[in-house]
Amino acid sequence: MSLLFLIPLVISLGSAYLVLENSHDEIAKLAASAAIVSLIVCLLFSPWQLQLLLLMWVVTSTRRFSLPNQNKFR
Repeated sequence: MSLLFLIPLVISLGSAYLVLENSHDEIAKLAASAAIVSLIVCLLFSPWQLQLLLLMWVVTSTRRFSLPNQNKFR
């Protein structure tokens, strides 16, 4: 499994962190939005094994949080 999809993600998250720590205006918001877009793109290009693990984590975490709320209405 190639980990080359992580290189742009790490670069964008690192640059967004540096800008967010040193700036508090529109540039910081722009850097954060670029990091979020890069995260989505890297997840799209990630290997299917990682996508499957992420999907399993999302399904189990939402099931854990949604089941206790359904018991309140009975």
